[in-house]
Amino acid sequence: MIGERPPVLPSGERLAAVALWCVPGVTRQRLEALRERFGTLAEALSQPAAALAAAGLPEAVAARVAGGEAAAAGERALGQCERMGARVLVAGELGWPEAFDRVPSPPMAVFAVGRPFPWPAAAIVGARRADAYGLERSRRLGGELASRGVAVISGGALGVDGAAHAGALEARGAGTVAVLGCGVDVRYPPEHARLLDRIAAEGTLVSELPPGTEPLAIHFPRRNRLIAALAGAVVVVRAAARSGALETARRGEALGLPLLSVPGPAGDPLSAGTLGLLRQGALLCEGAEDVLAALAVPRGSVAAPAPRAPEPRGPPASPAARALLGLLGAVPASADDLGRVSGLPASELSAALALLELDGLAIRRPGNFFEKAAGI
Repeated sequence: MIGERPPVLPSGERLAAVALWCVPGVTRQRLEALRERFGTLAEALSQPAAALAAAGLPEAVAARVAGGEAAAAGERALGQCERMGARVLVAGELGWPEAFDRVPSPPMAVFAVGRPFPWPAAAIVGARRADAYGLERSRRLGGELASRGVAVISGGALGVDGAAHAGALEARGAGTVAVLGCGVDVRYPPEHARLLDRIAAEGTLVSELPPGTEPLAIHFPRRNRLIAALAGAVVVVRAAARSGALETARRGEALGLPLLSVPGPAGDPLSAGTLGLLRQGALLCEGAEDVLAALAVPRGSVAAPAPRAPEPRGPPASPAARALLGLLGAVPASADDLGRVSGLPASELSAALALLELDGLAIRRPGNFFEKAAGI
């Protein structure tokens, strides 16, 4: 586990830290200022609005804290965590990754479901609208790393993120962590509901946002810094010139992490970001061995966890995906043929095939051909 330290906060101080962190507009820096001014966060929580504003909280935020919003939000968050079996980690306590303290605007608390944070780990990030090449490379790389004892960190998004998570889960090795831009009880994107459920059961979901927080655009750039913080290296697969994955790469570089890039065809918009990283000095990534070398993990030195028995896979949740699964067999069928036979619109066909892939129910072959996975 990463940077574990013994618990240092009394229970009242811990509860106050969580309560204050749940109020929008409260930052770690402001909480540290409150602690310095009042001695403890528990004492700060009982102060009137004027005293809190004098200690550095914006007046509107101070009024909400003094009005009881923090206490109510904290109780609500802790209650939700207890009901869903989530952990609440507070800065300075057991299980808190010290790298979180080194990111810009560090969190005071995070909420996690599943296993403790694994180590060693590598982040795999890239385009949400990845092509077949990007999905295949991400899935394969995630599986290869997990089978070699390196956990996969990503953001749970469509495209590269989801494929990397799915590959790691299929390998049944070191596991995977999804860092979310919403509460750990919120399934976003909805297309990944089953994938996120599986990560919660077999890996780890984590967010600095309290349970119930809906996904907002402002949350995702902040999420990227925590993806980098949990990793020992950052790998970018398929990224346009202005991709959010490049932000994660920059966060990783700021933490001193090795940065790797998977090359793509010249002139392809989805290669612009990855080729740009290579021109700027990123390491070439052609497979797991390159990542292991960047992590300074010698070949064969990391023993992968013993494989677990395969778990039965249920039918896909989407009616379109269920219909396509019924059309698939051991002989690969082209996406075009599946579209003609099923009558599905192109967008619905693409989404359903991606869902079958991520659930491990179908295998994509070169040329955009699909076949039913073994044992289905």
